[in-house]
Amino acid sequence: MKVNRVRDFALYLAIGTIFVILCFVGAVYTDLRSDDVFSRWGGLAVTTALVFGYVLNHTRSMLGKMTAWIAIGCMLVAHLALFAWILRAYSEWRLAWWIAIVPVEYVAVSYILSLLFRRPADHRPSPNTDRHR
Repeated sequence: MKVNRVRDFALYLAIGTIFVILCFVGAVYTDLRSDDVFSRWGGLAVTTALVFGYVLNHTRSMLGKMTAWIAIGCMLVAHLALFAWILRAYSEWRLAWWIAIVPVEYVAVSYILSLLFRRPADHRPSPNTDRHR
């Protein structure tokens, strides 16, 4: 059991490190003297931490599978790439917009994960069927 905790901690640390590096790279290509740097990149950092923190917390049962980590990692990269493009493409971005994005994105990521890792349906007989025919 202890090996699993060490592995999980190492994966959390790796994801966090990748996230920090991507935020740093995004910040390097952004005008840091701009007044809205916090609402853009700070908002992205907080949004990413909230969405994927909740996803990791609510999908603990799937985290033993490497495919779950790959799926979550792919969605994290897609999230960061999409919002980095959006933040660079649009000159105006409000901090409050992140508030609307967090629940929508959390539901979307959770739904995609549930589709990818759906358990087979439980095929129990209906209580109305006659078993003694």
